Formats: sequence, C-alpha cells, structure tokens
Amino acid sequence: MNRAINPEKQDLVLGIDLGGTKILSAIIDGGGVLLSRHYAATHAERGPEGVFTAVIESGRFAIQQAGIEASDLSSIGLAVAGLIDSKKGIVRTSPNLPGWNDVPLGELANKELGKPVFLLNDAHAAALGELHFGAGRGCRHFIYITVSTGIGGGLVLDGNIYEGS
Repeated sequence: MNRAINPEKQDLVLGIDLGGTKILSAIIDGGGVLLSRHYAATHAERGPEGVFTAVIESGRFAIQQAGIEASDLSSIGLAVAGLIDSKKGIVRTSPNLPGWNDVPLGELANKELGKPVFLLNDAHAAALGELHFGAGRGCRHFIYITVSTGIGGGLVLDGNIYEGS
C-alpha cells in the first residue's frame, strides 16, 4: 500500500477510529486516497492510558507504512463512540470504553504527535466521510446510521454535521 508521494504536495491526514474492539489508523491524502492503514485491538479493559498508548502506536505504524514522518501531516482526525466535546477535544464518556470520563484525548494526541487534532463522535465522522467521499456526495440533507459495537448516527443538515443533544 506504500506509494511514492511528495508530502509537500499533499494534504496528509492521520485518521484514527477508536472503537470498542479495534483501532483503525490510516493516512489519507487531500483527495481521499488511502496511503496506508493499520489495525490493532483496543483492549478497552486496559483503561484510558493503556488504550491511548495503543492508539498512538497504531497511528505511528500507519505513518511508517506510508513512508512519511509525523511532521509531514497537516492534522489528525480522531473518531470515538460516545459523548464527545469536539470543541474542547474531550471524550466526556464512551459506552465502549470503560473509565473514559472527561478524557482530554485531543490534547493528549496533540502533545504526542505535535499536530492539530480534530475529535469527533465516530458516527458523525462517518457521516462527514459519506458527505465528502461516499454515498452522501451531492446531498444537502441525510441521516447516517451505523451498527457496529454499538448503534449510532449522524445528521447532515444543509451540508453540515449537526452536533448537539
């Protein structure tokens, strides 16, 4: 999957989906082309510190597989199930991650990898992916439903993800 790229001509992003059973990390360019990916087990029973270590390791494997350095990234996108304060980068609580209460995941990842971090609810992130690269292209309004370890959804209104209770 490793491709010859010139990072200076690409908008490279590390995307990480932190799920209840797996961590999926990927490097994607500005055109939505997948350059690398890495799967790891979440081991949620290890608590926030143990899971965070696994998240960073998985991200670093994806960076290495893409043949780039963390400094080549423009940003990091993190998706987590649960109640997310995306403005502050905090996982308020997650049904799939016991002990995750008010975890400043965005700040922790920024300190570790040195890039801006965007933290979203995982279903919202998936809805945005569909809006820009998938079945939602060209749609101004739609509902995205996901069934995985849990059930979630994202609401796109007027071309934007709706965040709120």
